[in-house]
Amino acid sequence: MARAIGLTRAVGAAARRDTAPMVRGRLLALALSPGLAVLARLAHRRHPGLFERLTGLERPVLALVPDELPLAILLRADPRRPVLEAVAKADLDTRRVAAVIRGPLRVLAQLADGRVDGDALFFSRRIVVEGSTEAAVALRNALDNAGLGGLAELALPPGRAAKLVGRALRLGGGLIERLHARRNRR
Repeated sequence: MARAIGLTRAVGAAARRDTAPMVRGRLLALALSPGLAVLARLAHRRHPGLFERLTGLERPVLALVPDELPLAILLRADPRRPVLEAVAKADLDTRRVAAVIRGPLRVLAQLADGRVDGDALFFSRRIVVEGSTEAAVALRNALDNAGLGGLAELALPPGRAAKLVGRALRLGGGLIERLHARRNRR
């Protein structure tokens, strides 16, 4: 009987460890999705052509999956009403997206910001593209052609506010990266 209770406790502890990232991912996605929805509307208002460039894709949905976070960011590139939303990694259905782009958060942010060469990241294996590489290249080209001075300019006019938000995003990415590295050392 004591062995059965011990086994039950061990299985329960393992199940809690396995479900914890999923629960964290869902909670984080729930918290971030409203802000991402606002960001998509503002970006559409300021840069409508950005999303129109992606409509030629068979499935104009792309997923950015940061290694350090238990969530993915989905971009539905509808030119009339684009959507950005967060979903838990466990809930990501890769069959419903044209491409999944995986990598460290900082690298994904630098890629989206246009500060690094996507081809170099891909060939050096710092990012991984699953699914349609055509869709991933279309996203990169759309961001490049939008002439943004950084991700913050999607929603903010160029200037001090955009620079401040851009700096905060870079610092936040670095902090998340360090926390992830520390947690993985344990």
